[in-house]
Amino acid sequence: MDSSYPHSHRSWFPFILMGLSLALLAIIFVVRSNNDQAAKLKAVTDAESQAAANVPTNAEYEAGVKAVLATYDTDQNASAAYTSLIAMTVPQVSYQAGHLDLVIAFAQLQSGDAPAGKTHLNLARSTYAWLK
Repeated sequence: MDSSYPHSHRSWFPFILMGLSLALLAIIFVVRSNNDQAAKLKAVTDAESQAAANVPTNAEYEAGVKAVLATYDTDQNASAAYTSLIAMTVPQVSYQAGHLDLVIAFAQLQSGDAPAGKTHLNLARSTYAWLK
């Protein structure tokens, strides 16, 4: 036996241990990333469902707009009508054009351009059947 090389065989154990440790760290990182993404997705989904729950029905929306118009007809406060319309949620795409026309009309009335605002308001009332 050669005494100059006692136990000269190489051990792969440190390399295997290091590789397994790195693999474990990578798995932990991936799992945490997925959990973070799942939490963000859940928060977005919760916000969307809450927003959907706050959307009025068509009848509620129409009643709200008619109430704003009736109040305006009584007190002629274009600023209050404008603010009320801006705060409303439009339930369907089919109402968006009419809502925008009303907002523009009251913005014109609020800014002092009464002739253009009244013309725009009368045009909106005659164009959209749900405003009658």
